[in-house]
Order: sequence, then structure tokens, then C-alpha cells
Amino acid sequence: MTSERRYGRRAFLAAIGATATLSCLGESPVVSSPSPASTVAVTPGTPPPPTVTGDLAIYTPLDDAVTRELLAGFAKSYPAVKAQILALAAIDELDTRVRVEKDHRKADVIVGGASAYHDALGADGFLTPFVAASSAQIPASLKAPSGLWTGWYEDVLGLVTNKDRLTRELRAKTPSWDDLLDPAWAGKLIVPDPTRTDAGYVLIAAQFFRFARDDAKTVDYIKRLHANVSRYVDDPAQVVALVARGEATAAPAWGHDVLADAVRASSLELLAADDAVLEVGAVSIQNGTRSAAAAHALVEWLCGRDAQTVIAKTGGRYPSRALASAPSGSPSIARLDPKKLDRRAAGDVRDRLLARWREAVGRARGWARPAGPAA
Repeated sequence: MTSERRYGRRAFLAAIGATATLSCLGESPVVSSPSPASTVAVTPGTPPPPTVTGDLAIYTPLDDAVTRELLAGFAKSYPAVKAQILALAAIDELDTRVRVEKDHRKADVIVGGASAYHDALGADGFLTPFVAASSAQIPASLKAPSGLWTGWYEDVLGLVTNKDRLTRELRAKTPSWDDLLDPAWAGKLIVPDPTRTDAGYVLIAAQFFRFARDDAKTVDYIKRLHANVSRYVDDPAQVVALVARGEATAAPAWGHDVLADAVRASSLELLAADDAVLEVGAVSIQNGTRSAAAAHALVEWLCGRDAQTVIAKTGGRYPSRALASAPSGSPSIARLDPKKLDRRAAGDVRDRLLARWREAVGRARGWARPAGPAA
């Protein structure tokens, strides 16, 4: 299982009864209808004592290694809470799952995934507000004033480069998306397949929003970029490995696929130009949870120092807590604006943009992905 999960809303709806689980709680579902989202700012709560008890069912889009380490750390701080993963899935699948389960709630907390999804769930009444005391060290721009979600990490879609090749062949320091259209990049780029990877699709969506949602300009960019692409790759981990081996000079990639301790390579450098994509990862509590104290404890812990260390080292993501250390070798993200990528809108135009991509790529070189299920 790679650290990046594909979109799959339609696949999930077609197979809603099949739940990908690490472990199921075996409890009766929580029955609760959505209530209107709170628009009133709430004040931080008192940190829950270590003696808090309860069972927690968690939905998360994070990869197994990060999730397991986070739960192990949480268990040390709150040993009386039984926290288990009910489902691992892409955040849009989890968004769909929560909405489908509105009258038969199964999970208590959503851990990770783009804040835009948490924000939409909160606006539609699926979340309950809570402001952790430890979140005081998280900038206001990374939190919902209502307390319906808290951003506890950030991730960046930048350019992973082979340092030697970049210096030798291009002498480029921090290429922008437009720089990649230069003929000097011909044959030196690999790109994650946008039909099968989140990184590939977000690359296209980033251009769509950068060009003020202009389809024609987005298609023109796709065609010009394609002229410099040597291959499209299905697996984001393979993308990083190919660049590390020097089989390509650079590739678009999420920071967590490059910066996590387990995958970091000395030959690589992650670059983030001013048009790089920044995303806020959030945590939220579902409305109607029967384990409110335990859920509060988990949010409190995720916003604290220990969890922020895990998400940086094992997760390869930027902790949102002030003064917490970013992953080793990570580029500065201080100038980047997460609002430039609208995840919900990107999901709405996904089919259209991918159709444009297939048409543009096929017309440019006759390249087409064979039909069939994704790996």
C-alpha cells in the first residue's frame, strides 16, 4: 500500500458494504442525524486527564506506518482509551462514507485529509466543535474558528529532483510549473499518472485554478508539459525511486513521499516554488459520538508535541504547531497559500479535467492508458 490514496467515490458507492479495515470495533452504530454547524467561535478546553476511558473508531486517509505509530503514541498518553482504525481510504471516499452513514454513524473521528473536506462536513452538520488546549500553538489560519476542525499538519506538492542531474543539466534552483515547459526539460521529466495518483491529478488541478478555471489554458499547459515527459508512472513511490536512481531529473511529488525518514534518499531534493501546492491536513470529531471525552483526548494529543514529531519524521509532513520541527531537508512553505487549491471544486471537475488530459496526451503523441482497473 502506497502512502498516497487514489480517489474512488464511485467505486466506494458501488461497494458501500465492503469496508477496508485494520480492525473493526464490533459495536452498534451510532445513530445521529446531522445538526447545523456552529458558527460561534469556541474556547479551548481543558486537556483531558490520562485516565480518560472510551472506545474510538477512526477514519483516516493516512498510510499504515504513520497511523500505527500515531496510535501507539496516543496509547502511551491515554492507555485507557481503545482507539482503532475502522477504515483506511482516500479522504473523498471517507467524505462519502460519512454522508451515507449519517443515520448509522460508525466512526467517531476523522484523522487527516484535506481540511476542505472537513470544512464541508462541518458546514453540513456532520461534525461537533472542539478546540484542544494544545491547539493554541497552531496558527489561526490552520483552524476553523468554530472548532469544527483543526489543521495539525501541512503537505506540499513540489518538485522532487535528482540534485546531481539538475545541477549538471539545467542549473535550475527552484523551477516553477511554467519552467517545466521549457524545451530544455525535454525527456527529463516523469509525471505521476493523473488518472491513478493524487499527485498527478493535483498537478493538473493546480494549473486549472492557476489559470482561473480556464479549460483552454489548462489543456494548453498539459500539451506543452507532455512534450517534455518521458513517462507517466502509476505509483508515487516509484516516481520518487526513479528520480533517486537518476532515471529522470525531476518529477512532481507530494512532500510526504520524499521527506519521510523511511524513504528519504541523499540524491534527492524537494523544491517548492511560489506556485507549489500547499494543503492543510485536519482532524475532526463526528457529531453524535458516544466517546466524546476519548475523542477530545485524541484531538488534544494530535495537536501536541509528540504527534507533531511523528507526522514530521515518519509522515514526512509539516507539523502545524508553532516552533515544531519540519521534516529534515524540507523546503520552506511560509510563502505558500493553501487556499490556492480548492479540493472540493477539484473533485467536482475531476472527470472533465481527466478527459481533457486523455484527449490532449493522446492527440500529442498517441499515448493512451489501457482500460482496466487501477492497481
